[in-house]
Amino acid sequence: MLENNFLRKLVVFHFGYIMSGAFDVIVLGYLALKFSHNPNEVIKVFTSGFVARILLIYISGYVIDCYSKKSILFVSSIVRSITLLIAGIMSMMGLLDIFTLSILAVLLMGAKQFYSTSIRTLAKIISKDKVSTTHYMLSISANLAGIFAPIIAGIFLKFNLESYLFFLASFINIVILIPLIRFKYHEKIQAKVDLLKTHHEFIKAFKYIRNSGALFYFVIMSFFIFGLFVRNATLVGFLHEQEKINAFEISIFFGVSCAGAIFGSILVNKYLKKYFNIEKILIFGTLLEGIFYILFAYFNNFYLELVNIFLISTFFVLWIEFQSIAQVLSKKEYLAKASSIAQFLSFGMSIIFLELFKFLSFSFQDMLFGVGIIYVILGIFLFFYKFNSEHHKLGA
Repeated sequence: MLENNFLRKLVVFHFGYIMSGAFDVIVLGYLALKFSHNPNEVIKVFTSGFVARILLIYISGYVIDCYSKKSILFVSSIVRSITLLIAGIMSMMGLLDIFTLSILAVLLMGAKQFYSTSIRTLAKIISKDKVSTTHYMLSISANLAGIFAPIIAGIFLKFNLESYLFFLASFINIVILIPLIRFKYHEKIQAKVDLLKTHHEFIKAFKYIRNSGALFYFVIMSFFIFGLFVRNATLVGFLHEQEKINAFEISIFFGVSCAGAIFGSILVNKYLKKYFNIEKILIFGTLLEGIFYILFAYFNNFYLELVNIFLISTFFVLWIEFQSIAQVLSKKEYLAKASSIAQFLSFGMSIIFLELFKFLSFSFQDMLFGVGIIYVILGIFLFFYKFNSEHHKLGA
């Protein structure tokens, strides 16, 4: 009962945090374009935050493994709330420009990195048979926020109320602390942090997860996250290149994508896992993910592409299974560092492949086709991989 109570509070907290995070991404991009009228300046703002997040991946895993996960969530939320409040005040005073937006992106994305790793590992306090279910509930919560956030933000921006959107995001980050404050669970601090030992600790974590068998599942999970990054980075360009569709229609695609992820979370966790062996779900789901990417790249019909993005997002949620298996195989003291290693792989693959595609002058269509081929190859590899089914009893 206590565990279920905590899980409900965690889901509410996650919904609010993702909603707030979507607000700041939308308003930062909107203001960068408004100030500069240059898409490259928008990219610069988000690149600043992206670089900060990559650099903090290394430190965040070590820090989170040493301190209470719940405390990290609190600090992350408070830092974001203060930053957003200052951003709102600066916006009202007309003090924002591309430089200050970049600084805000660094602070907001930096805090988000600590949150991202911590929320993944906090689920470890849930009993083993509910680890997978916990992550699916968090996925549903996040994608619901992904559907509603653009609608709410669009209303604010339509009436030039960007300052108040910052304030709303700040307010949400404070309100969502209430569910966790009232929960009595407290995780003990495991060790003192010595950042000079960060490299040494990561080597130990890498060796441990490799020997435990968790590394394989973290690597496969990183391929799924990589696919999402590449899809989001190319989707707008692809849709404009193929269909010449407008901003409103593009927003429909992202909304359908979130709906597909919600459907996939329910389908896999509530139904498929009851009737099919988890290994078969992972193998054939990965193959289908690749096939749907390939089909998406060559469809030229708006409605068929909507169906396809829905299906791509439906099977994308299999990354949750790979993560859950890896977490079950990992000790608590290595969990955040292991998650950071997976994020390193995801970000690294995304940068390498996007730069490679750009170097080879690939079209957006070719990029999506390439991602599809990667998933098909991955699915074939999984077909010949010998799973240890004892590691996969995560409940349904």
